[in-house]
Amino acid sequence: MTLRYFWPLFAFGLALATGCTQEEAAHHETSHRGQSAPRFEMLRAGDAMPLFEGVGLDSTDVRLGPGSGLTLVNLWATWCAPCIAEFPELQALHEEFSDDGLRVLGINVDETDVGHIQAFVDELGATFLIALDPGADYQDTVRAVVMPMSYLVDNEGTLIKSWTGRITEKEAEEIRELVNAALS
Repeated sequence: MTLRYFWPLFAFGLALATGCTQEEAAHHETSHRGQSAPRFEMLRAGDAMPLFEGVGLDSTDVRLGPGSGLTLVNLWATWCAPCIAEFPELQALHEEFSDDGLRVLGINVDETDVGHIQAFVDELGATFLIALDPGADYQDTVRAVVMPMSYLVDNEGTLIKSWTGRITEKEAEEIRELVNAALS
């Protein structure tokens, strides 16, 4: 993580830990650093999802943006236990909706060894699309504050909804409802 993201994340963590508002956290960040800093804001439903261009495990180009189709994007890392725990839910969504037009895209943000990631994914039984972002540049771009983060993006590249943390059965059901609505 670059230093430019430390203070906004610190302020966000402070807000969560102390229950203060985003404005109070931003004030704390400004007064702590003695200068004005850009406010940290997570992406919201209706925002344009930032463009992603990366490489898949099969060395093909992977793109997320307008015209990419309905996509469930999942940012994950091999060191992240909740990320690994949600793979069965992501796989189930892939199996249920891939023929109908949903693309599940897992973006790994920590590894550079394609063979290691492939073995890791194979062991988990995942067959959905996996792309690489070893420098976590996309994680920074989308302002993901924790791992895992998931985003449902429509064909125009607009964020429908995001989820912080592990996708459980409850969130998977919500995703099913949103996917069904988007595909109908």
